[in-house]
Amino acid sequence: MKTVTYKCDRCKKEINHPKEQVWNVAVGLECEPKSPSLFYSSCPRAQWCRRCTEEFRLVVAPSVPVPPLPPPPTIEDLIREIVQQEVEECT
Repeated sequence: MKTVTYKCDRCKKEINHPKEQVWNVAVGLECEPKSPSLFYSSCPRAQWCRRCTEEFRLVVAPSVPVPPLPPPPTIEDLIREIVQQEVEECT
């Protein structure tokens, strides 16, 4: 198996690929109103190590649990909330 050594463009750490991950990072720009054919890269691409991408929250660390989204309110919950607000306004 071949090992290619990269250097993180941000922290300059040496990365041995494929054992360690290398992430391509770029900033993009879209014009409004959105058109599917208009996407501009406003800076050159950079290659970052996993630690740098996690530090900027571009990639979520696997050890950090991602909390699940709360379930959306049901129609009954929304109606109860509206009724409760109306009762409070009347009193």
